[in-house]
Amino acid sequence: MDVGSSKILAIDLDGTLLGPDRQIGASDSAALDLVVKAGMKVIIATGRSLYSARPVLKTIPVPVYVTLHNGALTIDPSGTELWRETIKPEAATAAIIAMKNSGLHPMMYTGNVCGIEDGAALFMEDLAYESLYSRSYLDTKKEILKVVDDLSLVNHEEVLEIVSFGTEPIVQSTLMAITPLKKSLTSWYGPTEKFSIKLLEVVSPTATKGQAVQRIVEQLKMTPKDVIAIGDNNNDIDMLKYAGTAIAMGNATHNVRTAAHFITTSNSSAGVARAIKEIGIL
Repeated sequence: MDVGSSKILAIDLDGTLLGPDRQIGASDSAALDLVVKAGMKVIIATGRSLYSARPVLKTIPVPVYVTLHNGALTIDPSGTELWRETIKPEAATAAIIAMKNSGLHPMMYTGNVCGIEDGAALFMEDLAYESLYSRSYLDTKKEILKVVDDLSLVNHEEVLEIVSFGTEPIVQSTLMAITPLKKSLTSWYGPTEKFSIKLLEVVSPTATKGQAVQRIVEQLKMTPKDVIAIGDNNNDIDMLKYAGTAIAMGNATHNVRTAAHFITTSNSSAGVARAIKEIGIL
């Protein structure tokens, strides 16, 4: 495995590049600067919307490609949209109904571009506020919230992602309920800061981090062996499997560790910088 010849570094944000304080540490920031000076391209692959990611992206000291909503929306270093993969309206409607029937309170991201000044919106019902975890999630997105009486009756054009929070049994029940939609949806769940609560994410089957990274790699006329990917959660797995070199954070889930070639330290111990140094990227 010739890690030193790699040309692209694809990195997850939360739990990976961001520390527990949700900021990029000085060591990781300096490592990114060295990577770019060495001629590598950097891709930030996140489940966040641009609205949520933008404050963090402004602190990154180098130009980056960004794929958002787990691969549903990709922009280049200038901020120009490259690709968008939305959920088919009928699939979005069916998923929302199934999630509500299972006892979840789904929330739906939509909009032409996911920034407050660009008409983005996060649709929800009042019931979403019943969950303390949903409430803390929503409180950081007040400027784009749109409260509706019935989410299943909203226009489901341009849906980038549907998310919800719940206990593992309820989330698993929901996944079973939407199994018949697997040709029209991709879904997964993973831990949150409160590990008894799981985050469920639903996107188009063509909207995953791995597929988004692949599109960028092909546009740059490179190959998977040119890619080093670093992640910690289950939505990073297809990106890690695509990459020639896959690195799991020390705080990664078991499934992510299984998909990786190497395991670095945790996001509280500059795991990205440690990986860049120890596996010989530079």
